[in-house]
Amino acid sequence: MKKLINYFTSLLYFQMLLFPHVSQAALTNVVPAGGVGTVTITFPAVTVMKDAPVGTVLSTQTVYTGLKSFLTTSSGTLGFLFSCETDTCPTGVEGISYKLSASSDTFLWPHTFTNVPGGIGWMWGTAGMSVVVELYKSGEKTVSGTIQPQSIGKYNVQMEEDATPQTLAEIVLSGAVQVTALGCSLSSSDNLNVDLGNVPSRNFSGIGSTSGAKDFNVNLECDAGTNVNVNMSGTQSADSTDSSVLALTSAGSTGVSSGIGVQVLYNGTPLALNSDVVLGTSVAGGATTYTFSARYIQTLSKITAGTANTIATLNISYE
Repeated sequence: MKKLINYFTSLLYFQMLLFPHVSQAALTNVVPAGGVGTVTITFPAVTVMKDAPVGTVLSTQTVYTGLKSFLTTSSGTLGFLFSCETDTCPTGVEGISYKLSASSDTFLWPHTFTNVPGGIGWMWGTAGMSVVVELYKSGEKTVSGTIQPQSIGKYNVQMEEDATPQTLAEIVLSGAVQVTALGCSLSSSDNLNVDLGNVPSRNFSGIGSTSGAKDFNVNLECDAGTNVNVNMSGTQSADSTDSSVLALTSAGSTGVSSGIGVQVLYNGTPLALNSDVVLGTSVAGGATTYTFSARYIQTLSKITAGTANTIATLNISYE
C-alpha cells in the first residue's frame, strides 16, 4: 500500500497601514517656548512569525505629548504633523518598522492666546496631542534582534505648506525592545509516499489487530523556542467508530480491499482526526526530524484482498 501525506505550516495574519500625518497651516512665525520638549515611550518584547503577512501589527502604544507652549506672530489656523527620519520609519531590526498617528487632538487655538508684554506682536499658544505608535512587520524577511533606544518622531507645528516644520516635542523610545522572530519551514518535500507493502490477510487476527508499522519522517527547520503541533485531517473509515482509522481510497469499489483501514501514529500513539497533538519545542533551533509511522488495522471480521491506499493531511502549525 502507498500512503500519501501532505503537510504544511499555518499562517498568522495582522494588518496595519503606513504612517499618515496631520497637517494644515497658516503660521508665519512659531518658536517653541522653553525649547523642544521630550516625550518618552516604551514597548514590551514582541514576537513575529516569519511567515506573517507584511503589515502585521506587533504592538501598539499610546503616549500624550502634554500641552506644549509656543510663541507665534499669527493667530491664523494651526496645523500639526508627525515625522520620522524617513518615510519607512525603520527600527534598526530587519523587517520591523513603526508608524505614528494621532488618536486625539487638543487644539487650544486661538482661545489660549495672550499678548506677550513688550513682545511687539508675539502671542502665547498652547496645544497637545495623543500619539499612537505601532510596531509592524515591514518586510518579507524578519530576524530576531533588539530595537535600541532612539528618537522615533517629532510633534511639529507646520508654519506654511512649503515651510520647514517647527518641532514642539521629540518622541523618544526610552528602552530597548527585544524582537523574536519565530518560524518553521519544510526541509523535505511536502508530499510523502509511505509504502506499507503487500500484507497477507493471515497477519490479522481480528477486529482491532494491526500490521507492522512503517516509519516516515517530517523534516523541519525551526527557530529556537518555536512550539510545533500537528493536526491530521482525512476521511474516517465507515467501518470503525475509532476516529484514528482512515478510510481506504475508493472504499467499496471493485478491486479495493475491505475490512481494513489505516492509522498514522506519533510516538506509538494513533493520531485522531482533527485533534491537535504537541510535537515539541525547538530548543536549539535548526533542523528537527519528527518521526511518524503508518499501519493497517482490521475493521471487519472478514478481510478481502485488493488495493489499500489512503490519503491524509498532516497540518503542522507553530507558535
